[in-house]
Amino acid sequence: MKGAPFRAIGGSVIADHGPIALAEARALARFYASEAVLWRDLGRRATAVACARRAMVLIEAAAAVETWRRAAGWAHPEAADSPLIGGRVGRRERRATPPPRRRAGR
Repeated sequence: MKGAPFRAIGGSVIADHGPIALAEARALARFYASEAVLWRDLGRRATAVACARRAMVLIEAAAAVETWRRAAGWAHPEAADSPLIGGRVGRRERRATPPPRRRAGR
């Protein structure tokens, strides 16, 4: 397999094992970046390059997902990963935005 196994597809970060949450993708990118620095300092160039490449691919995928979600109307892109959105009075809503209000007589 060539390339890092991460892609931005339809507003989700997809790994070779399935979708991962946007916050997790960002955390994983930070991890790979720190590993790249560690391996570079230890003189393991090939390993450092591989980790740096994965970090960059994840950063690019996360940025594309955030752009896609904002274009889709999400004010907070990470909220799209939550199955339920917090509503008023402890209720849980299944949508990111409140339902449209209906005026009387319409």
